[in-house]
Amino acid sequence: MARRRPPSRFFVIKCANEANFQLSREFSAWATQPHNERLFDEAFAKSERVFLLLSINNSGRFQGCARMASHAGAGPRSVPWEGIALPVNNFSVIWQVRWCLLSKVVSRIMRYHGASSWQ
Repeated sequence: MARRRPPSRFFVIKCANEANFQLSREFSAWATQPHNERLFDEAFAKSERVFLLLSINNSGRFQGCARMASHAGAGPRSVPWEGIALPVNNFSVIWQVRWCLLSKVVSRIMRYHGASSWQ
């Protein structure tokens, strides 16, 4: 019997700042640290849909929801991310996302600091 792919996977992630959130919207792109890349790539390969529930770091607000539209490496060649403490080459390749919902809603879930993608 063939194994069914799970219909959807969800990740609660945080963006380092408002500027990078806006760049993500503008370029329809996302990136994360290399140690997280495999997790997202596997979810994209094994699930029908992968959703990113996004918050800006320390905002306490839900900013939006994006659906992964490609595997890592299939996004724009570069995005001018701002305010990243680490050198840009410490980030994985970029992948495409499609924004599904943009909203600024206060949420206790987004106040949890353990769920971070470090973008």
